[in-house]
Amino acid sequence: MNWPGRTGSITGSTCTNGSQICIGSPNRGSSKYSGGRMGRIQHGYAFEREIAQSIKKLQDEGEEILFYKMIDTVAFDGMKIPCPYCGQWLNNPFIAPKALADYLVVHKGVTFFIECKSSKNKTSFPIKNIRMHQLRAGLSWHTVGTPYIFAVSHRATPRRYKCYCMTASTMDLLIAAVHPARSIKWKFFESSDNVTELERLKGGLWDMRPLINIAHNTKEEIK
Repeated sequence: MNWPGRTGSITGSTCTNGSQICIGSPNRGSSKYSGGRMGRIQHGYAFEREIAQSIKKLQDEGEEILFYKMIDTVAFDGMKIPCPYCGQWLNNPFIAPKALADYLVVHKGVTFFIECKSSKNKTSFPIKNIRMHQLRAGLSWHTVGTPYIFAVSHRATPRRYKCYCMTASTMDLLIAAVHPARSIKWKFFESSDNVTELERLKGGLWDMRPLINIAHNTKEEIK
C-alpha cells in the first residue's frame, strides 16, 4: 500500500485525485505541448511513472516495499503541467514544494531514495540533467547511512529504452572521470562495473529487484 499524503502542498492547483498518491495511466492532454521543454518534461514524467508502476507491481506480488512520490520546487505559470501522481493536467499558476529526490522507498527496513533522470540523446547523457543540489544531497545521505540511487533512462529509440542504476557516489565518480566533458557516453554506463542495467518488462515496466539490491548492498557497505 502506498503512503498517504504528500510532501508539502501544491498552491493554486487542483487534481482529481486530491492528496491521494496515484500511479494510474496518465491523461496526456493536447499534443501541442509535446515539443521543446514540455516534451522533455513529459518524457521525464513518463519514466518516473514507469518506476512507480514497477514498484507497485512488486507490492501487488506481495513484496514488503513502500514508496512515496516527492515533487520538486518550481513555479509554473502559463504552461500546462501534468500531475506527477496521475498525469492529469494541473491548473496554473502553482508552486510545488522542494524535494530531495523523486521517490522515498522502504524495503524490508532499508530506506533509500531514487532520483529518476532520462534523455533522448542518442550517444550520451547530458551532465546538466544532474542538478548539483541533487548530487550533493545524494552524497550527504550516503554519509549518514541512507542510499541514494540514480536511475538514468536512455530513451532515444522507442520500445528499446534502457535504464541504468547507480549510487550517488558512482555518479559523482563518472562525472569526474569524463571532466571537462559535458556528457557521459551511454557506452560508459554499459561498461562500468558499478552501474547496473535494469531489465525491461512487459507493459513498459522495469525489474526493480537489481536496484533494490544496490540499496541493500550500499547500506551494508556504509554501516
